[in-house]
Amino acid sequence: METLGDRQRALFSAFLTEPTLARLQTLLLELSEKQRCDLLALLSVSSNQAATNFPRPNRTESASHSTNTQNVNQIKQQTVESQRELEAHEAAGTAPDQFSSSMPAGVALTVTPQIIDGQLFFHYTLENQSKDTLLTDILRLRLFDRVGNRLAFKINRASRDGYIGRLETNGVEYGLIGIDVDEEVLVLEWKLVIQGSGAPQLLRMEVQIP
Repeated sequence: METLGDRQRALFSAFLTEPTLARLQTLLLELSEKQRCDLLALLSVSSNQAATNFPRPNRTESASHSTNTQNVNQIKQQTVESQRELEAHEAAGTAPDQFSSSMPAGVALTVTPQIIDGQLFFHYTLENQSKDTLLTDILRLRLFDRVGNRLAFKINRASRDGYIGRLETNGVEYGLIGIDVDEEVLVLEWKLVIQGSGAPQLLRMEVQIP
C-alpha cells in the first residue's frame, strides 16, 4: 500500500485491534482510491485468515470479536450465495439481454479494474443521488463475460452510512469485487430496487480490462 499518514496509521492500527465494519468504514474514508483498492484487495484475498490473524480478544473485547466473526461470515456467505445463484442460472440456461450500458437516473457508478498479483479486482463506488432509497441486494449483482457467461465472484463492501445493502439519498457504497478470469471485457449488471415501491432499476456497465 501507499505510505500512510499519521491519522491513517492510527485508524489502521485501531482497525487491526478491533476489526469491525464501522472501523473499516472510517479507515476507508481517509484513504485515497489507490489505498482503498490495495486495502480491500488485501482483505478480500485473506478473508479466510482474518479471524486468526487479528489479535485475539480478551474478556472485555469478546463483543468486538463476535462482531468481526459476523463480518467475516457475511463476506463468506455473500460469496457462497453468488456462486449458488450462478449455478442455478447456468442450469436454467439464462443469459442477460443484449449488452448495452444503462444507468438509472440519480445513480452514479464508477468501476476501476485493477490486477493485483494476477488477480482481477473491480474497485467500485456506487452513489445514490436520487430521492429514493435504493436496495443494493448482493444477489442481484451479476458479472458476465462478453458472450454472456455468468461469472462467480467474491466481494467486500462498505457504505458511508454503515448500512450494507441499502442506499439512502446521497448515500455512497464502495467495495472490491474479485474475479478469477482472464478477459479483456466484462459486463457488470446490478438490479437495484426502490425501497417501498419495489420498482427495479437496472444498472449495466461494460468494463474494459487493462
